[in-house]
Amino acid sequence: MPELPEVETTIRYLDSKVNGKKILSITTSKKKLRKNLHTTNLTAIEGSVIKLVDRKAKYIVLTLKPLKYLVIHLGMSGRLKFFKKRNYFNEKHDHVVMEFSQFNVVFNDPRRFGMFFLLEDDRELKNFFQHYGVDLLLDPINYENIFLSFKKRKVP
Repeated sequence: MPELPEVETTIRYLDSKVNGKKILSITTSKKKLRKNLHTTNLTAIEGSVIKLVDRKAKYIVLTLKPLKYLVIHLGMSGRLKFFKKRNYFNEKHDHVVMEFSQFNVVFNDPRRFGMFFLLEDDRELKNFFQHYGVDLLLDPINYENIFLSFKKRKVP
């Protein structure tokens, strides 16, 4: 599983390439990932503009316009690859291809433990991430809450 710094590096690079860009098309392979895009989602994604590239835990979250969230988890061996359009040839483990005007972003995952799926609105996003803890790199730290949570614990 990619470590947090690897995910953060991927997000920063992805942000520099796709933020503000329009997804012209998106295609998927027939092979299953841990969580897949449904074919009905493809038309909802096509033509969307990426407004924000962000991270929640080890998930990559692309905020689209109109408002939807494209969520990616690299799993154990997944990676996002960038190709200029003329240089891209489908490889064996390419599962999702997002086409932009001058390049393609390809989700490649040999072990297929990754996830690539769509959340329809803020409620779905909040529900999906509701059981994840505080992200110490992103969220403000509330020392009083930390103290209170330890105070409640009983250790023999």
